[in-house]
Amino acid sequence: MPKVFISYVREDRALVDKLIRDLESNGIGVWIDRKDLLPGYRWADAIRRGISEGDFFLACFSTSYSDRSKSYMNEELTLAIEELRQRPMNQAWFIPLRLSESEIPARSIGAGETLKSLQWVDLFLDWDDGIRQILSVVRPQAEPMRIEQRDLAVLIHQTMGPLASISLSAEYLRAKPRPEEQQKIYLDRIHAEARMAINQLQSFQAVTLLLQAEPLIFRSNIDLAQEIKRAAALFSPLARERDLELRLEGLERLPRRFSADSKLMQVLFFIVLDNALRYSLKTTPILIKARRPKDSAVIVEFINQGFPISDAEKSRVFDYGYRSAIALAVNPVGTGRGLFLAKRIVEAHGGEISLQSHSKDLNVVSIKLPFDREDGAG
Repeated sequence: MPKVFISYVREDRALVDKLIRDLESNGIGVWIDRKDLLPGYRWADAIRRGISEGDFFLACFSTSYSDRSKSYMNEELTLAIEELRQRPMNQAWFIPLRLSESEIPARSIGAGETLKSLQWVDLFLDWDDGIRQILSVVRPQAEPMRIEQRDLAVLIHQTMGPLASISLSAEYLRAKPRPEEQQKIYLDRIHAEARMAINQLQSFQAVTLLLQAEPLIFRSNIDLAQEIKRAAALFSPLARERDLELRLEGLERLPRRFSADSKLMQVLFFIVLDNALRYSLKTTPILIKARRPKDSAVIVEFINQGFPISDAEKSRVFDYGYRSAIALAVNPVGTGRGLFLAKRIVEAHGGEISLQSHSKDLNVVSIKLPFDREDGAG
């Protein structure tokens, strides 16, 4: 297990505690003064040893740090810079973090460089994305991250649809004057599709790491109900266009603190909702239903009235590149990679995903995820 030393000022303790929780939940050991300084030991020697023996040094800068004229953190920075100078220049070890809009101190690290020469992470802009950046360095990967043809195919599949819709909607607006109400419909669609495309591009790194031989996911505590509501809001303009009604049921049963990869959960709900919209009969409802059958699991079902899928095909729709006969007839340009990726995401979180039919044309994608009651509430 890699171990990191965290340097901070006491005013930032609440944020640092959150940082510790997120690192430890992803298998990272943390050395921190108030926990690892034992009674009777010389604190200066203990800190020096903690810094030199740590696999990484995380320095938390903030306005609280900048406002202080004196701080023990300055002593830790001095020791860390001495250690940094002895380490190879082509390996990351000292990682500056910004907890708020603040300056990285221009302290010399040798060879004409300062701490500002090191790439830092802005946790205050996007906490989950910042944690992902830290973990991508401090957590050992099963193999070097690389972009494969399969990864690019998934990215293209998830962005091509929204981008094509944006282009088509813009052309409709340019073709001739439209009533104000119709203009608003097209503008709403452009806005929603652009947000979808941006979301997929931002999730590309998470998807690439997931597709490694040994999938990597970066956990944080997320609100599952909020993630589902966010996905539903993105698809609402498209649903209205097809006279499809999105219904949410039982979301209050979901835990408010659920340990999962936030980016991948966004991709998962995007894929399943996208499929439900594409293959639903017009003017029918799409129901997103949450259940808690027992304390150790949560179930989210996406139920839509669509075209019947044979029993033989149900077991294959999650295979890489496979598309059912109905999918080929309705949308011949699909890639057959969406549900494959959805299955990969669910299984990486220790869960199960399946396609069922409650009647001839009622299709149900059921996602079952394990849940440790101690991790959350609700």
